[in-house]
Amino acid sequence: MDDKAARRGGRRRPVVVAQELENRRNRRLDRRIAAQERQLRIDAAEKLYFDAVEAIEADTTELATEITGCEQCIVEATARCTSLVEQYRHQQSRAAAAIRDEGCTVDEVAEILDIPKQQTRQMIAEARHFDQTGPARGVSQFTRLELRQRCGDTRENARRSAPTDVDTDSHLSAG
Repeated sequence: MDDKAARRGGRRRPVVVAQELENRRNRRLDRRIAAQERQLRIDAAEKLYFDAVEAIEADTTELATEITGCEQCIVEATARCTSLVEQYRHQQSRAAAAIRDEGCTVDEVAEILDIPKQQTRQMIAEARHFDQTGPARGVSQFTRLELRQRCGDTRENARRSAPTDVDTDSHLSAG
């Protein structure tokens, strides 16, 4: 007998019990190792998750900044477009007024421009309101001659038939 076993009163542990204790210790160790490995996998997945959260936040912030820039571009483009459309509308109004000043009736102007009479009247009134320098501003001499031909040159005919010392068409040669 072993000295230790003799001191304890006797007998040695059977080999089966010793093996069983060793197996328990190994299983506990395996469980600890498995738990540590599991925790490492969980920690790695958790890190991936929070890295993705940070990336989403960064990309969302960047996208919001980009969208704000795009929205500002849209506002600026809309303002430019509105301004250009307004300029073209004034140009259309001045052209309608120029046609009217060439002796065409409102009906004739509406027919030439292929627009309703009410819109023609509004455009002529707008041109008078916004353009105080004269109805033919911005209309070329060639266009004026063309207008006279299309409207039957009623103003010219009226001027020739009425004896007067004042030239009623003097503003046409000034443009």
